[in-house]
Amino acid sequence: MNTTGIDGKIVDVCCSAANIVVLTDTNKVYYSGLRIASNHNMANHTFVPLPISKKIIKIGMTATHLITLSDDHTVTTYTLGMDKTTTKTIQKESIIDFAYNAKEYYLMEEIPPHKFWDTSTSIGGFETEIGYWTENNEFFIQDGQNWKQVDVPVELAKKNIICMRMYMMNVFVLTESHELWVKGRNERGELGLGHNEPVESFVKVDLKYGDREIAPNDIACSIYGTVLLGKLVDRSPFAITRSAFSDIIIK
Repeated sequence: MNTTGIDGKIVDVCCSAANIVVLTDTNKVYYSGLRIASNHNMANHTFVPLPISKKIIKIGMTATHLITLSDDHTVTTYTLGMDKTTTKTIQKESIIDFAYNAKEYYLMEEIPPHKFWDTSTSIGGFETEIGYWTENNEFFIQDGQNWKQVDVPVELAKKNIICMRMYMMNVFVLTESHELWVKGRNERGELGLGHNEPVESFVKVDLKYGDREIAPNDIACSIYGTVLLGKLVDRSPFAITRSAFSDIIIK
């Protein structure tokens, strides 16, 4: 990817559909993509700067919108059209974060105290699920206007959780000891269990790869499987893809 023209070191990057947005340590936001700005050279992934006047603390990207959160609790959405870019701004002191997926985004101002939170949509895009994980290792899913607590196994409840992701009505939880726990619809085998049957309760995924010690410290999810990012015991970096009908692949 050609990053020529980007001012500063990239500190965050988000992707959705064929679009990319990056945030730099110089507080600059750049975007590129196949669905936006027809007069830009997308074949070379040219990055276009956004006019930013506030300190940005988070970025996001849906299929059609770029989202920023500034340090004064302002969320700005940019509709990235072929001919022009339009913006919409929401400023509330209660806004401290947002979550997003390919379809839409959610402002974090009505979620109870939590350690992590995320959203996901169903494969068809007609259902959305919002969940949060507390400091006490309790997990809740939004049920209408209320929150429904989901059982967490005793073994998992004793762990220090460092990451929680939700994707296509599935939940992925990663512990400080590099264990991956999952539950959900598993329609495409995203849970990496070797099947595509639904999993109602959290189960631990077997991450063994021969005699190699695997220590993931982050999770990414896609229609192609679950990607774990981290280091092997010899500290070499790796990415692992788990899906219903394939083995672990280390790249």
